[in-house]
Amino acid sequence: MARARASEQLLLSSVALWLAFLGASPAAASKAVTAHLAAKWPETPLLLEASEFMAEESNERFWQFVETVRELAVYKQTESDYSYYNLILKKAGQFLDNIHINLLKFAFSLRAYSPTVQMFQQVAAAEPPPDGCAAFVVVHGKHTCKISEIKKLLSKATSRPRPFLFERDHKFPTGNESLPVIILYAEIGTREFAEFHRVLSKKSKNGKILYVLRHYIKKPSSRKMLLSGYGVELAIKDTEYKALDDIQVKTVSDATIEQTDADEVQGFLFGKLKEIYSNLKDNLTVFQKYLIKSSKAMMPLKVWELQDLSFQAASQIMSTPVYDAINLMKDIAQNFPIKARIGFVFILNTENEVDGTADAGVALWRAFNYIEERHGTSEAFTSMIHMFQKVKGHRVLTVDDVKSVLQNKCPNADILDILGTHSKYDRRRAAGTSFYNMTGLGPLPQALYNGEPFDLKEMSPEDLRGAVLEKMTDAFVSLQRDVFMGTLNDEINAVDFLMDKNNVVPRLNSLILHTKPRYLNLLSSSVTADIEDFSTFSFLDSQDKSAVIAKSLHYLTQEDNVLSAVTLWIVADFDVPSGRKLLFSALEHMEMDNNAFEKKYNTIGVNIFRTHQLFCQDVLKLQPGEIGIVSNGKFFGPLHEDLYLEDFHLIEKITFSNLVEKIKDIVENMEIDSKDMSDLVMKIDALVSPLPVRASRYDVTLLKENHSVIKLSPPEKDLFYDIVAIVDPLTRGAQKMAQLLVVLGKIVNARMKLFMNCRSKLSEAPIGSFYRFVLEPELISGANNGPSHGPVAKFLDIPESHLLTLNMITPEGWLVETVRSNCDLDNINLKDTERTVSAEYELEYLLLEGHCFDMTTEQPPQGLQFTLGTKSNPAVVDTIVMANLGYFQLKANPGAWILKLREGKSEDIYEIVGHEGTDSESDAGNIVIMLNTFKSKILIVQVKKKSGKIKEDILADKHENRGMWDSIKRIMMLSVLRNTKTPVKFWFLKNYLSPTFKEVIPHMAKEYGFQYELVQYKWPRWLHQQTEKQRIIWGYKILFLDVLFPLAVDKIIFVDADQIVRHDLKELRDFDLGGAPYGYTPFCDSRTEMDGYRFWKTGYWASHLVKRKYHISALYVVDLKKFRRILAGDRLRGQYQALSQDPNSLSNLDQDLPNNMIYQVAIKSLPQDWLWCETWCDDESKQRAKTIDLCNNPKTKEPKLEAAARIVPEWVKYDTEIRKLLDHLANKKSTRTREMTQQVRALLLLQRTQGQWPSAHVVGTAV
Repeated sequence: MARARASEQLLLSSVALWLAFLGASPAAASKAVTAHLAAKWPETPLLLEASEFMAEESNERFWQFVETVRELAVYKQTESDYSYYNLILKKAGQFLDNIHINLLKFAFSLRAYSPTVQMFQQVAAAEPPPDGCAAFVVVHGKHTCKISEIKKLLSKATSRPRPFLFERDHKFPTGNESLPVIILYAEIGTREFAEFHRVLSKKSKNGKILYVLRHYIKKPSSRKMLLSGYGVELAIKDTEYKALDDIQVKTVSDATIEQTDADEVQGFLFGKLKEIYSNLKDNLTVFQKYLIKSSKAMMPLKVWELQDLSFQAASQIMSTPVYDAINLMKDIAQNFPIKARIGFVFILNTENEVDGTADAGVALWRAFNYIEERHGTSEAFTSMIHMFQKVKGHRVLTVDDVKSVLQNKCPNADILDILGTHSKYDRRRAAGTSFYNMTGLGPLPQALYNGEPFDLKEMSPEDLRGAVLEKMTDAFVSLQRDVFMGTLNDEINAVDFLMDKNNVVPRLNSLILHTKPRYLNLLSSSVTADIEDFSTFSFLDSQDKSAVIAKSLHYLTQEDNVLSAVTLWIVADFDVPSGRKLLFSALEHMEMDNNAFEKKYNTIGVNIFRTHQLFCQDVLKLQPGEIGIVSNGKFFGPLHEDLYLEDFHLIEKITFSNLVEKIKDIVENMEIDSKDMSDLVMKIDALVSPLPVRASRYDVTLLKENHSVIKLSPPEKDLFYDIVAIVDPLTRGAQKMAQLLVVLGKIVNARMKLFMNCRSKLSEAPIGSFYRFVLEPELISGANNGPSHGPVAKFLDIPESHLLTLNMITPEGWLVETVRSNCDLDNINLKDTERTVSAEYELEYLLLEGHCFDMTTEQPPQGLQFTLGTKSNPAVVDTIVMANLGYFQLKANPGAWILKLREGKSEDIYEIVGHEGTDSESDAGNIVIMLNTFKSKILIVQVKKKSGKIKEDILADKHENRGMWDSIKRIMMLSVLRNTKTPVKFWFLKNYLSPTFKEVIPHMAKEYGFQYELVQYKWPRWLHQQTEKQRIIWGYKILFLDVLFPLAVDKIIFVDADQIVRHDLKELRDFDLGGAPYGYTPFCDSRTEMDGYRFWKTGYWASHLVKRKYHISALYVVDLKKFRRILAGDRLRGQYQALSQDPNSLSNLDQDLPNNMIYQVAIKSLPQDWLWCETWCDDESKQRAKTIDLCNNPKTKEPKLEAAARIVPEWVKYDTEIRKLLDHLANKKSTRTREMTQQVRALLLLQRTQGQWPSAHVVGTAV
């Protein structure tokens, strides 16, 4: 004991000595950078999000959950957020197993179902809600929030138009959806909802109405909803031309952040030390930070040190205990900068004796056969065309039409002999009808191409030719591939080859192929009910009923000891002819003896019949006498027509997919009997098949797993997910993957294998940024289970010696903007801040993307324009279709939207004839789109020119902002305003504006009398992405000019932010571009001492341009009408896509691309005096300069602000004027805040005196 005490004293002395040496003082707050992202809409209730999670499971599960929680929201007033959250999970746990509870928690963390709730909220707002109603119903267009008025509104409901119902609508289970519709808008869990629900569910059960529920929150939350599922990058910036403005650096005293959680540092366990020596906690923190700081100093690496970095990182990860390895990989990857170190079928009357002189169809068939025999098949088809050409308008073909053509073609033919009852030209007349019935093609007419049926819309005369050409092209490409691979050659019959394809089936039954599938969940771990125990069975839910049925069924098989990969359940009343016919077809398909059924089922008890009947009614929703089929849990029914033997072949073929084949291969290797094997295949297929995500997968089986692999094993005997990850630990992908694997391991039981795939001989640092991926397995609670600040990216203990820039890396389809920050996020210098740099972002829009094609030409309709809006505002946003893949994008938020052709030429010339990925029928006039997820929605829209329009064609500014120098931008604007005599409108690219600039710009507009507008566009996912912020902005300057601005804008002038204007820009706007779409100023060459830096004078540029000039992108004018008309944007994007794959191309993207394309997209050279730059132009020419550009000087590398004050005499005057305006605004804001505070205090004092206290809501609003 004494020895132990001595050891403690020795350790204590050592630590004290270190602290004394360091000059220990109370711990200072850690400098840090934080960022978080909030949704634009208010926080949605978790209870409603949980209900949407249940709806994904099944409609029945949704309504069961709703019934359980119908008044749960009352507890929200008395319980803490944490307790209420757990109460929701407890209620959900009645219907979910553990893994689904984990997935629900994860969905809460992502707020995955919030867009769905908000979508319904927007739909409710469009009704609109009656004043003062917390819940209301809509009965065929009539509104009320009184239950007593429902009966009156329902009495005449059928005389009013039926409301449009969305696919995501929650319909109360009923067997008849043609009933009058009542839509309830309410918040689940409230008393108002419970009252309406009780009445409406009863009416629905009694078969009186179709009851639909949509979420409606009368008082949305005032809290911001923070999101997760995105990345934040803190990149080390190139400081060659750094420009820091003293206005940009603000100190923050109220920003706080949790202290570093790095417990072990260089061998010291600080958590344990602080626990033992609590009196030295502050001193230990100082020592801890000293060690962290010393270990995180960023020193440049030598080339030889870089070569094996990837292997060194992998080695360190591999030497760590397996359960810490992924966290270590996350730490290394996310903090690398400081860790581095053809034919026709006739469907005719099939009676044996038919008189062709009385039946036009039979007459046509016999005439066709006669002409074919005399003159050949080609002439027979030509004659048939002539017969139909005689049919005018909508008149049908007659026997006289056939006789007329036949007599003209064959004057000597005996018409009666050919068409009469005993005609010898009647061969194979019944074959067509037999083929039609056998194939199940559906309503006539039908056309097949290599066995593939045409869609109904493709069968119209104007569309058929294009459809045939499309199918011919697709077939040609496929056959080319087969010939190239050697699977098709001259010795193989092409028809037989096509008919042997896996996708060829003997019959096309639309009920089987095109009906939306319903899947039964056949798994239940808790139910032990017996099939004959009817009373217990009747109380089970659908899943448990299905599990009991699956467990108790007896099967007809050819061999009992063989695994059957496809299991069919035949559902029918076998006492009626239709049921017996279905059973006979099934037995015929199984090639079973006709007595097999009787032998197997002659001892079924009465209770089993009762449970089967209840299962059919409750789960399959079949009425007595209706028939259906369940194939591996997939239900087809009710079936209202006869099923043939070929239909069973079809069901088996589509069920035995690649998935079933893989399940079968795995199950076959298990040591269980064949019946259990067959049941297991059926249950797994039923469980996995309805999952929404379909993607190609590859079986990654690696022969050797001895080295460079980390294996995490799941608990024994538990079901698990098999996860294989292959990664180079020093890549941008690893930065994200590490956190994904950590979270995945907490959500599901998983067996993980992490393979290190390192690169050798690195010549540069593989990662140049810090990174955080904001993702958690569940919602984070605050201290003592109190409210949490929500998901946030934290960068702790970042070195202060480097200039940093903060970037958001969000999912495709998110448009994000900065709404608040206390620092210039493009120039973060931690040395100049007191504590925490914080950034708040907002998800402003979700993207609606699409591809549009002309059905006639199969090409994108060049210049076609769309609008997106609502019934009350049809054109909220507009866009133009690119020639590149027919791509278009529109900004929106969760809700119901209507997509239309824009009024004008687009609507006059074109019409929409089809669409995919929408929420309305493919032939509907209005395209309705429901945005209800965080994922970008992608549409396919088919258009065609209207009849009579076949030959017709459709066809001041600043949009770039680098966010680096707000003061420079404002000075540039002031110089424009001082020198331009006509009204000015500025355009800014919203993506990269700082919150400060967006806050000041309205005041500047009011002060100086100009207009402004913010524009925004999301870089398309199919276009090669840039990762550096500067290059992204360069891309926006040139790649999206045709789609970035509203379509009504005809001309824009681009002015670089670091430019001073000395002349009226109206002159540039009116400048004749000589037919070119844009005009640029050439680089001047009068400053001869810079010749060595003029890269365009030698090499590639000299040979490419020949005698043309190389133009600078700091100032240019664009004729947008001309630009769009000649598809300049599409040409530029096409060339960019080709060149940008090479990292050595397009060094100066915004400049190099237009100069490279000068022969395809002409550039008009502007007079030299429109842009003067000290770097390239001599001093003499400065006096004629209409603009002065503060371009970089590669020789002196002088900072921007220093150069500005030296080069531009008026700079200081402009700067002083802007600073005065900013000071005035700041003082005004401060005064307003003080006045509001005094008013609130006075209000509180008055009400305290009168004994009245305001509610927290009122005080909060006042503040």
